[in-house]
Amino acid sequence: MPVDVSVIVVNWNRCDLLLGCLRSIYERTHRVSYEIIVVDNASTDDSVARVREGFAGVQLIVNAENRGFAAANNQGLRVSQGRYALLLNNDTVVLDGCLDKMVAFMDVHPNVGALTCKQYDARDLEHPMPPCATAFPTPTRLMLTRLVRLLRQENTPWGRRWLYLGENPDIAQEAAHITGSCFMIRRAALEQVGLLDERFFMYLEETDWCWRLRQAGWKIYYTPDAAFIHYLSASGQLRPDREELYYRSYCHFFEKHYGKPARWLYQAQKAIFNVVKRVKRDAWNVKRET
Repeated sequence: MPVDVSVIVVNWNRCDLLLGCLRSIYERTHRVSYEIIVVDNASTDDSVARVREGFAGVQLIVNAENRGFAAANNQGLRVSQGRYALLLNNDTVVLDGCLDKMVAFMDVHPNVGALTCKQYDARDLEHPMPPCATAFPTPTRLMLTRLVRLLRQENTPWGRRWLYLGENPDIAQEAAHITGSCFMIRRAALEQVGLLDERFFMYLEETDWCWRLRQAGWKIYYTPDAAFIHYLSASGQLRPDREELYYRSYCHFFEKHYGKPARWLYQAQKAIFNVVKRVKRDAWNVKRET
């Protein structure tokens, strides 16, 4: 029987966080009907056993190998029954009524294809994070973003401009693309644009999805009415190759949407910034030793 929302949680070796994520859905969802689908990417901890023992109502898909974030989410999407699907990171905890409020927003905004909500870093529960991205990444914009962070200018007006983040986390606003850590997509939009691009093993798969949604005429939105807590990069920290995964994803994104010259420009910029970072690190080491 169809439900309001299918919650899809991809997990890899974070049993500790996964269980808290699942409990928060059960304890803090009151009005909408939902199903939970956990896709485990060949965890070697107790994740699968603990889900089977403690969450009998969860549909569990167990992979024999780590298929990546996009591919695993697609497995969940293929079996989902909800009017909406919510991709939810295993390192998140939804706050009270989060799913209820997101579904309510989508129900009254039929032209919105995808939605996210207010996000709190688990290390700072007083101040919500910047709400959404107001532009898609380009090689030039990414270069300026790197420069902003290299110079530690994130909180200056010009710095925030080039980080292309929404200004006020307390205002509902349209976005170019939104975080994949809590990403609700409308079934009709999903059927129109298709599943996530599995060539993104991890990172930027949701940005590509938003690109395709906007190209198809759907709006992407952020609502401050619902909220969740994010233990940022808790799963990514387990991967020593996460920088390489980011690099590969950007290469694929730029070539897919802007062509090979854009990918080459990004690769050249990356090489230059790697040299700059190495020089700065070496200079700091020399200064510390003296």
